[in-house]
Amino acid sequence: MEDEASCEQEKQKEAMAEQHKRPVVLLKDPIMPSLEKALQLHFDLLKPWDSGQPLHSFLVSHAHLVSAVLCRGS
Repeated sequence: MEDEASCEQEKQKEAMAEQHKRPVVLLKDPIMPSLEKALQLHFDLLKPWDSGQPLHSFLVSHAHLVSAVLCRGS
């Protein structure tokens, strides 16, 4: 039973990877709309706060897709 669950999770990961043809950037926090718009021309942006998932769950399920993490200074 556990092998079936692992296999299904692997299939889901492969399907998500196929959807992302461009590099995937994880946004740590919301950014300026103009910067987001410019980045969307070249990258697929992941915004954990829009997912409705707890952060840890979101990161576990998407970590394999992420090429870079964008953070802002304070």
